Amino acid sequence: MSERFSDLKDRCRAKLLPYTRRAFSSVPPVSNPLIVDAGCGTGVPTIELARLSGGTIYAVDTDARSLEILRAKADLFGLRKRIRIVDGSIDSPDLPSAGIDILWSEGLFNVIGFEKGMAWASGRVRPGGFLVIHDECAGENEKALLMRGHGFTVLDSFILDETIWWDDYYGCLEKAVASLSETVVDEDVRQAVAEIQEYKKNPGEFRSIFYILEKTA
Repeated sequence: MSERFSDLKDRCRAKLLPYTRRAFSSVPPVSNPLIVDAGCGTGVPTIELARLSGGTIYAVDTDARSLEILRAKADLFGLRKRIRIVDGSIDSPDLPSAGIDILWSEGLFNVIGFEKGMAWASGRVRPGGFLVIHDECAGENEKALLMRGHGFTVLDSFILDETIWWDDYYGCLEKAVASLSETVVDEDVRQAVAEIQEYKKNPGEFRSIFYILEKTA
């Protein structure tokens, strides 16, 4: 990933942080929480969660390059003591196996499957703890059954429609790509271009939803 493009992309991603903050505001207060950010990527939400929570965050991802970017950010903002970076899958032994106060997942459930994600989260979030999921808008009835079946109660939910995704992310990303020199065309830039093109073809498929859940059973 070209360093310049990763910075540009992160600035676009940061435009979605108001929705991260909105979701966090729906989580009842927890003093010095133990948080796992599953599928953290370059850590745009991770850094925000550290600022909002005052807790300790395990940030896990399988993309080593993204984690290097997160590591640099944690150093820059003086957060390395509170952000523990885990290079591996969600089954890594370096993650807490139980007792998590807040499990945060912006996108991972869409990758591994909602059913697998719920089963994994159910065994790790403490009773009375919280799970926040940002996922695609699809299969809401099936998801509701899975959430209840794994002992979670919905405290709040809200949708990011296709207009939000263009205004707050893909429009910004298109400008970022356009600002690059023609010589800067690596795989990450090509992937961004493909995502933008797919959005323009099917904007309604980019609607997404935040679920804020409590472990009640």
